[in-house]
Amino acid sequence: MGVNIIGGASGILQDVDTLSRAGRGILYDHNGNVLTQSDKTAWATPKTGLPVLAKNRDTIARMIRASVVGNLGILDDEFLLYDPIEGAAVNTNIWTQSTSTFTIAQSAHAITFDSGGGSTVAGAFAIHTSNRQFLKVPGTPLLFRTRVRMNWFANSVAEFGFGAPSGVTTVVSDGAFFRKTTSGQLQAVVSFAGTETTQNLGVVNITDFYDYTIVVDEQYVHFIVIDSAGNIISDVIQNIGVVTQAFLWSVTHLPCFYRLYNNTSPVTAPTLVIGGVSVLNKDIATNKSWAEQLATLTKGSLASPTTFAQLANWANSTGPVSATLSNTAAGYTTLGGLWQFAAIAGAVTDYALFGFQNPSPYQLIIRSLKIDATVTGAAIATTATILQWGIAANANAVSLATGAPYPPMRVPIGMQGFIVGAAIGTTAPSVVYTPGSPIVIEPGRFFHIILNMPVGTATASQIIRGTAAVDGSFE
Repeated sequence: MGVNIIGGASGILQDVDTLSRAGRGILYDHNGNVLTQSDKTAWATPKTGLPVLAKNRDTIARMIRASVVGNLGILDDEFLLYDPIEGAAVNTNIWTQSTSTFTIAQSAHAITFDSGGGSTVAGAFAIHTSNRQFLKVPGTPLLFRTRVRMNWFANSVAEFGFGAPSGVTTVVSDGAFFRKTTSGQLQAVVSFAGTETTQNLGVVNITDFYDYTIVVDEQYVHFIVIDSAGNIISDVIQNIGVVTQAFLWSVTHLPCFYRLYNNTSPVTAPTLVIGGVSVLNKDIATNKSWAEQLATLTKGSLASPTTFAQLANWANSTGPVSATLSNTAAGYTTLGGLWQFAAIAGAVTDYALFGFQNPSPYQLIIRSLKIDATVTGAAIATTATILQWGIAANANAVSLATGAPYPPMRVPIGMQGFIVGAAIGTTAPSVVYTPGSPIVIEPGRFFHIILNMPVGTATASQIIRGTAAVDGSFE
């Protein structure tokens, strides 16, 4: 945009208005067109309200939201639940599921209810309820967002949002959720102690995915439906102005859920396809670290982020199988856990006691490691035993002899020792490693716990046993 300073009738800088003795500016747009002036009082319809300061997506303009005292909530959000639907198995660390006749399956980054198809049995159902329940903090919006396709047919019902369904067709006692009714109407539903308030919404196609958002505030719930092109299908606020009601719900905590069921027998079987879900606390600073939030999202080092199985080597009431110590193969392929090996002679060989391959596409962030060791089977005999510990990061193969371009990057973390005559049950002081900068393992690469025994004796029946506790998260 350019500015041309002129004065008087001649339009040159030397001329000024004979009365005001002032110049004036002419404004142009980026195409060179003159921007004309307009007086607000001359508008056909007087405009009131606040200016638009922000927009959500390319086609939706929204006002900036402020708190009741006028503060802007900038990046003060806390993740409470996030399921990107990774891998081929439902994450049962997040969800409790129940079914009758309907089946639930996960593949291609989607969870499908009635995945077997063809079920038109009256009363057939599939339900997902989050294990975590969410506290609605006064003054703090609670947000649920999901991407769903409802292949709905008459006499079937689909519901999802906040709530805890206690049965197949029973009313959700408390909650705020979307419902596709037996007649095909999409509704916004708010329930308090079994009493529902509903509002009809726009039309959604059974072949398309839509983004559904629920924002729960104090005495209202905001329901938003957007299609894949970014167009608003529905944007409504359910005002719950019940003066006899202390709060929006009659409970303090609620999970989120999905439910599909046949109210009566439909002509064609329905399906519900979930393409991801997240729950957030908005405009709240809990001061939880990102590591804490990842743990609450089941992305800590306790379980695999893709198979959701326990990562540590520890079966119920079972001791570890003795590892075969090797430089090129892992004694255990788990992320730490219980370990043991038969006593061997001392050598400077690096043994891959643990060799864990980090599942793609996640980074593994390791923040601490604790190793304990004890003598079992027989006392330390003629020679002391020294255990030298280290870790290695980001090799592209399990062998510690892996060369360039992706060799294991080693870090020493401590030593333990047992003197000659150390009896069964003697335990060395713990090795604890808490790096100032976390150790990062890239997707598909290996994390090793390395054992080197420069001094030792292959005493018959002697077992060195211990534990390795790894703390971290997947991101």
